[in-house]
Amino acid sequence: MATNEIHSRQAPFSWKLLLLLACLYGLAPGDLLAADPVTSDQFLQRVRELRSKHRQTRLQAEQDILSWGDRVLPEFPSAMAVAEAPLKTELIRLQRQLQIQGGERDLRGSRIHFSGTELSRAVRALSVQSGTPVELASPVSPESTQTFRIEWQGILFWDAVDLLCRDHQLRWRWTDAGSIILEPAAADAKEQIPLAATAAINAFRIRAEQAKLFSERDGSAVSPVQRIHLSIDAESAIQPWFVSICDADFHLTQDERPAELFTPDARREIDFSGQRVTFAVNFLTSEDQRPAATRFRGRVQIHYAARNQELRFPIADQSSSIQFAGLQEVKLLSAVRLKEQLRVTMQVLFSADATRDSHRLGHFHRKAWLETKTGEQIAFRTFDLLRASGPVHDIQYEFPVAGIPETELTLIYAMPALAGAVPVPFDLHWVDH
Repeated sequence: MATNEIHSRQAPFSWKLLLLLACLYGLAPGDLLAADPVTSDQFLQRVRELRSKHRQTRLQAEQDILSWGDRVLPEFPSAMAVAEAPLKTELIRLQRQLQIQGGERDLRGSRIHFSGTELSRAVRALSVQSGTPVELASPVSPESTQTFRIEWQGILFWDAVDLLCRDHQLRWRWTDAGSIILEPAAADAKEQIPLAATAAINAFRIRAEQAKLFSERDGSAVSPVQRIHLSIDAESAIQPWFVSICDADFHLTQDERPAELFTPDARREIDFSGQRVTFAVNFLTSEDQRPAATRFRGRVQIHYAARNQELRFPIADQSSSIQFAGLQEVKLLSAVRLKEQLRVTMQVLFSADATRDSHRLGHFHRKAWLETKTGEQIAFRTFDLLRASGPVHDIQYEFPVAGIPETELTLIYAMPALAGAVPVPFDLHWVDH
């Protein structure tokens, strides 16, 4: 009898196949072995062992499930559907823990492994190992395809992107679809190198660029002002929300002389546009000339969501009225038919980290829709936030459902497993040659 597997069917092990896959994706054979498939039978065996009379057996079963990570998450719904109350509670806890671990891993950033000289393979390795779509523009200039030995041994995704651009005379940009395009740098790029520096910090890339000096009135005097432009990019696994900025957290030193902030008390919240946000910080300088050496350091607070979970609530079956997405708890409070409308009331209990941004949490409730048995999606017609008291939100939707019985409707509610803020410190240096 065949055995179901979460990723692939078992087959006789082939070193030739392993090496072929490693070459295709720019991985070491050991990296492919690290993700051995886990069968449904193996998972269900560990689930049964969670109710063992022997403590060591229970602990080992839990350890195995957590070590399998994302590979076993699709198995949880079917196991919970037939589990009795104590076991179901245990499975919910493990499922939430796996979702949270996955989100925390995403925040730490992707580590890229590659060894070779072929540019297209290096680009493919970036996409496969990070989940951020990276494409090579076509055609690519001959200069960009010069042979360089690429050796990435677990470097951060953004470091790999910047190294690839530097060594192959490329530049990168985001597309409207949320992918990264690598394309030939402008012919005169070397002559226009700005005074700037970048840093890869976990899943984020911070770039600071020194603009030209300009004059600004400071009280009764006119002083030279140095503006620093900043951009922050996030890997696709992270859903960046907004960045909190306190100007007092930034420090600029030019030729070992500290510069004074132009607006030291300023505080701002700036929304990301896709995976990027840009802003500027101004400093008063003592001299109207370009410094030879600059150090710019500071700290920003990036507010984010990670690991979006699509929770499914059958409208006619209230037994699944409470579900979890990592640290968030979601309840279906009621579903009432009003002629051709279905009024659905939901409640979300946010985690403590997310609650710090309670004034902005409303946008999480807009990813909700009904799905019919045929797969048709029905968008809500109205949306009303009934209550936003600390971590508890009550939300009401009205959906047009003329002629569709409740037994054919499922509410899909998308909620991140993690939502909160992460401090990102940086320390950048550049020199004017």
